[in-house]
Amino acid sequence: MKLSYAEPGFIAELTWRGLPVLLTVEPFAEADAGAAQAYATEVWDWLSAEYDGIEEYLPQIVGIKNTHWLEIGEPEWTAAQMADKIVSVEAVYARRDEGIMVYHDVGDTFGDKALVLMFSPRYEFCGIQLL
Repeated sequence: MKLSYAEPGFIAELTWRGLPVLLTVEPFAEADAGAAQAYATEVWDWLSAEYDGIEEYLPQIVGIKNTHWLEIGEPEWTAAQMADKIVSVEAVYARRDEGIMVYHDVGDTFGDKALVLMFSPRYEFCGIQLL
């Protein structure tokens, strides 16, 4: 993994499940490249080996869609319909002192917003945001 410094941390463009993903790790000074590399590798290893995607969170995501994001006259969504709309992980933003945000491409499901799953610094699920 080749990291590039981009204040206040480092970034890398990687491939996960055949699609590009931007990985950002913060906060790291340029002189802390070794620590940033170690953290980026830890986060990427977790994503690659432990992160099963959004299947576990589909009921919550569908609940958000059906409660707040249905168009007038649009029927309620099912978990299977939502799973079909989630195209890929677009980006991973990780702060070792705050946690990790995994950005998913969901097309226009939530307007122009990305679906973000949030995890603690220990990789425990914390919630969902639309950004």
